[in-house]
Amino acid sequence: MDRTAFDHLYLHAHALAELAFARSLARVLDAPPPTFTDAERADLAANFDAALNATEETFNWAALDGIGEAAPEPSNDPPAAPGPSFDEALASVQDPDGELTPDPARYLHDVYAARPALEPRLAHLWAHADRPALAGLLAAVTSQAEPLTGRLSAEGWQAWLAAYEAHDPALEALVAAVRTD
Repeated sequence: MDRTAFDHLYLHAHALAELAFARSLARVLDAPPPTFTDAERADLAANFDAALNATEETFNWAALDGIGEAAPEPSNDPPAAPGPSFDEALASVQDPDGELTPDPARYLHDVYAARPALEPRLAHLWAHADRPALAGLLAAVTSQAEPLTGRLSAEGWQAWLAAYEAHDPALEALVAAVRTD
Protein backbone atom coordinates (compact mmCIF):
# COMPACT_ATOMS: atom_id res chain seq x y z
CA MET A 1 0.00 0.00 0.00
CA ASP A 2 1.42 3.37 -0.98
CA ARG A 3 0.74 6.71 0.70
CA THR A 4 -2.10 7.70 -1.65
CA ALA A 5 -3.87 4.38 -1.06
CA PHE A 6 -3.40 4.83 2.70
CA ASP A 7 -4.87 8.34 2.55
CA HIS A 8 -7.95 7.09 0.72
CA LEU A 9 -8.35 4.19 3.12
CA TYR A 10 -8.19 6.60 6.08
CA LEU A 11 -10.75 8.96 4.55
CA HIS A 12 -13.12 6.18 3.57
CA ALA A 13 -12.88 4.33 6.89
CA HIS A 14 -13.69 7.45 8.88
CA ALA A 15 -16.41 8.49 6.47
CA LEU A 16 -18.08 5.07 6.59
CA ALA A 17 -18.22 5.06 10.37
CA GLU A 18 -19.35 8.67 10.71
CA LEU A 19 -22.02 8.64 8.01
CA ALA A 20 -23.36 5.23 9.08
CA PHE A 21 -23.63 6.54 12.65
CA ALA A 22 -25.45 9.69 11.51
CA ARG A 23 -27.83 7.64 9.38
CA SER A 24 -28.58 5.19 12.19
CA LEU A 25 -29.19 8.07 14.59
CA ALA A 26 -31.58 9.66 12.10
CA ARG A 27 -33.45 6.35 11.78
CA VAL A 28 -33.83 6.17 15.55
CA LEU A 29 -35.02 9.77 15.79
CA ASP A 30 -37.46 9.28 12.92
CA ALA A 31 -38.90 6.05 14.33
CA PRO A 32 -42.27 6.21 16.05
CA PRO A 33 -42.12 6.02 19.83
CA PRO A 34 -42.42 2.55 21.26
CA THR A 35 -45.76 1.31 22.41
CA PHE A 36 -45.97 -0.61 25.66
CA THR A 37 -48.57 -2.93 27.05
CA ASP A 38 -50.01 -2.20 30.45
CA ALA A 39 -47.84 -4.96 31.92
CA GLU A 40 -44.69 -3.51 30.33
CA ARG A 41 -45.56 -0.04 31.62
CA ALA A 42 -46.07 -1.41 35.11
CA ASP A 43 -42.73 -3.23 34.94
CA LEU A 44 -40.94 -0.08 33.77
CA ALA A 45 -42.57 1.95 36.54
CA ALA A 46 -41.54 -0.62 39.15
CA ASN A 47 -37.93 -0.59 37.90
CA PHE A 48 -37.89 3.22 37.88
CA ASP A 49 -39.35 3.35 41.37
CA ALA A 50 -36.79 0.80 42.64
CA ALA A 51 -33.94 2.86 41.20
CA LEU A 52 -35.24 6.09 42.73
CA ASN A 53 -35.77 4.51 46.13
CA ALA A 54 -32.63 2.41 46.36
CA THR A 55 -31.21 1.86 49.81
CA GLU A 56 -27.76 0.72 50.83
CA GLU A 57 -29.08 -2.85 50.99
CA THR A 58 -30.83 -2.80 47.61
CA PHE A 59 -28.30 -0.74 45.63
CA ASN A 60 -26.44 -2.65 42.91
CA TRP A 61 -22.88 -2.05 44.10
CA ALA A 62 -21.45 -3.98 41.13
CA ALA A 63 -22.36 -0.97 39.00
CA LEU A 64 -19.41 0.84 40.58
CA ASP A 65 -16.84 -1.89 39.87
CA GLY A 66 -13.69 -0.46 38.35
CA ILE A 67 -14.23 3.12 39.54
CA GLY A 68 -11.24 4.42 41.42
CA GLU A 69 -8.87 1.68 40.29
CA ALA A 70 -5.27 2.50 39.46
CA ALA A 71 -4.61 4.25 36.17
CA PRO A 72 -3.27 2.09 33.34
CA GLU A 73 0.46 1.93 32.75
CA PRO A 74 1.89 4.54 30.36
CA SER A 75 1.80 3.45 26.74
CA ASN A 76 4.69 3.16 24.32
CA ASP A 77 2.36 4.10 21.48
CA PRO A 78 3.47 6.91 19.19
CA PRO A 79 2.30 10.40 20.12
CA ALA A 80 -1.12 11.53 18.97
CA ALA A 81 -1.36 12.62 15.38
CA PRO A 82 -1.02 16.38 14.78
CA GLY A 83 -3.51 18.57 13.02
CA PRO A 84 -7.29 18.52 13.02
CA SER A 85 -9.23 15.32 13.56
CA PHE A 86 -11.32 13.86 10.77
CA ASP A 87 -14.47 15.42 12.25
CA GLU A 88 -12.83 18.84 12.62
CA ALA A 89 -11.49 18.79 9.06
CA LEU A 90 -14.85 17.69 7.67
CA ALA A 91 -16.71 20.35 9.66
CA SER A 92 -14.43 22.99 8.13
CA VAL A 93 -15.79 22.26 4.63
CA GLN A 94 -19.42 21.39 5.40
CA ASP A 95 -22.37 23.74 5.48
CA PRO A 96 -22.94 24.53 9.18
CA ASP A 97 -26.70 24.45 8.57
CA GLY A 98 -26.51 21.11 6.74
CA GLU A 99 -28.74 18.16 7.39
CA LEU A 100 -28.05 15.63 10.12
CA THR A 101 -27.71 12.98 7.43
CA PRO A 102 -26.39 14.56 4.26
CA ASP A 103 -26.75 13.02 0.85
CA PRO A 104 -24.06 10.29 0.68
CA ALA A 105 -22.59 11.64 -2.57
CA ARG A 106 -22.37 15.16 -1.12
CA TYR A 107 -20.84 13.78 2.06
CA LEU A 108 -18.14 11.99 0.06
CA HIS A 109 -17.44 15.20 -1.86
CA ASP A 110 -16.96 17.01 1.47
CA VAL A 111 -14.66 14.24 2.73
CA TYR A 112 -12.41 14.68 -0.30
CA ALA A 113 -12.49 18.46 0.14
CA ALA A 114 -11.34 18.03 3.77
CA ARG A 115 -8.29 15.98 2.75
CA PRO A 116 -5.79 18.90 2.57
CA ALA A 117 -6.56 19.90 6.17
CA LEU A 118 -5.77 16.34 7.24
CA GLU A 119 -2.28 16.29 5.68
CA PRO A 120 -0.32 16.61 8.97
CA ARG A 121 -2.39 13.83 10.55
CA LEU A 122 -2.12 11.59 7.49
CA ALA A 123 1.65 12.05 7.27
CA HIS A 124 2.04 11.16 10.94
CA LEU A 125 -0.27 8.14 10.72
CA TRP A 126 1.47 6.92 7.55
CA ALA A 127 4.82 7.05 9.34
CA HIS A 128 3.46 4.96 12.23
CA ALA A 129 1.04 2.67 10.38
CA ASP A 130 1.30 -1.09 10.68
CA ARG A 131 1.04 -1.54 6.93
CA PRO A 132 1.25 -5.35 6.92
CA ALA A 133 -1.64 -5.54 9.42
CA LEU A 134 -3.71 -3.08 7.37
CA ALA A 135 -2.96 -4.99 4.18
CA GLY A 136 -4.13 -8.20 5.85
CA LEU A 137 -7.37 -6.59 7.03
CA LEU A 138 -7.89 -5.04 3.61
CA ALA A 139 -7.38 -8.40 1.90
CA ALA A 140 -10.07 -9.94 4.12
CA VAL A 141 -12.70 -7.43 3.01
CA THR A 142 -15.17 -8.63 0.42
CA SER A 143 -14.26 -6.69 -2.67
CA GLN A 144 -16.57 -4.14 -4.18
CA ALA A 145 -16.26 -2.88 -7.73
CA GLU A 146 -14.13 0.03 -6.54
CA PRO A 147 -11.32 -0.29 -3.97
CA LEU A 148 -11.34 1.64 -0.70
CA THR A 149 -7.76 2.61 -1.45
CA GLY A 150 -8.71 4.85 -4.38
CA ARG A 151 -11.09 7.67 -5.13
CA LEU A 152 -14.67 6.37 -5.18
CA SER A 153 -17.56 7.27 -7.44
CA ALA A 154 -20.94 7.94 -5.85
CA GLU A 155 -22.04 4.41 -6.78
CA GLY A 156 -18.89 2.84 -5.37
CA TRP A 157 -19.28 4.82 -2.17
CA GLN A 158 -22.92 3.70 -1.84
CA ALA A 159 -21.85 0.04 -2.23
CA TRP A 160 -19.26 0.34 0.54
CA LEU A 161 -21.71 2.22 2.78
CA ALA A 162 -24.32 -0.50 2.26
CA ALA A 163 -21.78 -3.20 3.15
CA TYR A 164 -20.75 -1.32 6.30
CA GLU A 165 -24.35 -0.71 7.36
CA ALA A 166 -25.03 -4.44 6.80
CA HIS A 167 -22.30 -5.07 9.42
CA ASP A 168 -19.80 -6.84 7.19
CA PRO A 169 -17.43 -8.14 9.90
CA ALA A 170 -14.25 -7.84 7.85
CA LEU A 171 -15.11 -4.29 6.80
CA GLU A 172 -15.97 -3.34 10.38
CA ALA A 173 -12.61 -4.74 11.55
CA LEU A 174 -10.76 -2.76 8.88
CA VAL A 175 -12.61 0.46 9.72
CA ALA A 176 -11.93 -0.01 13.43
CA ALA A 177 -8.21 -0.59 12.80
CA VAL A 178 -7.86 2.48 10.60
CA ARG A 179 -9.79 4.67 13.04
CA THR A 180 -7.47 4.01 15.98
CA ASP A 181 -5.62 7.27 15.56
